Amino acid sequence: MVAAYEFMYVTPGVQNLIREAKTFRIDSEIQTGKRYGMQLLDDHLWMLFQAGKSVLKKPSIRAKSPA
Repeated sequence: MVAAYEFMYVTPGVQNLIREAKTFRIDSEIQTGKRYGMQLLDDHLWMLFQAGKSVLKKPSIRAKSPA
């Protein structure tokens, strides 16, 4: 079994979204923050699936946004 993680760092952009109660936009901020090491859970699930480390037949089962 392998754990999948989502990483978010508190940046001024994230702080502003929280302050303005726009938490629904945090996923977008995480995508923008990849250069800082941020990572969405869905991206990590897909990476594990492609590397053959996932036991799931469909990583979209656990994804936040199955597409």
